[in-house]
Amino acid sequence: MRQWAILLAIAASGCSQEHRAGEKTEPVAAPVPRRILASVRAVGLDGTPVPGIMPIATTDPNAFDEPFAKGQLTGPDGRSAITIEPGRHTYVRGWDPALRKFANNYVELLPVSGNAIEEMVLVMVSGAALEAALLTPDGVPAANVEVRLMMVHPAEGPWWPATAVTDADGLVRFGAVPAGNFAIRLVADDIGEIEFAEVMLPPNGTVQLGRIVLDQAGEDETLVE
Repeated sequence: MRQWAILLAIAASGCSQEHRAGEKTEPVAAPVPRRILASVRAVGLDGTPVPGIMPIATTDPNAFDEPFAKGQLTGPDGRSAITIEPGRHTYVRGWDPALRKFANNYVELLPVSGNAIEEMVLVMVSGAALEAALLTPDGVPAANVEVRLMMVHPAEGPWWPATAVTDADGLVRFGAVPAGNFAIRLVADDIGEIEFAEVMLPPNGTVQLGRIVLDQAGEDETLVE
């Protein structure tokens, strides 16, 4: 019965439109989504305010989506605001344009019908660095090649991509990456790749993976002492 009612309504509408075929119709404007200015506060792990952080809103919590909303940089008190659509599933996190600090959390906002959102606290942590000396499968330094890094979060999946270029000795350094526990994958196109199941990157620290022989098939890592 429900399907019939829908079909009859469509048929009646079609007849009505045919009857008024010579009349002009005004275009119907799409409804403008409601927007709310939501307060945010950026802090460190110890709760102290973090200035210079931009609140951003994306459809996923990782670093791949282009933000569809951005707020002003946080001031000395760590506070700012961001305009969001309350009817849209949104993830809000902090972004440091200088890549000195990285988001340690995100706030997930489910679609709501209200007009107020409580202040969101965005926790920021100092970044880390990752270094390695890459060798080709033949044991020759992988010199002057672009290397792609993929960091995989244990719960959230692919999390942070980055690129860097090796020097003449095959040394590569990723100087600004999130701190934390990640699976790591390094790929040098046309040469090889390597994966590490677990790498702990401490805040303000540098992890040296040592000399690594890239494997064309992407098998388990091989280290050269």
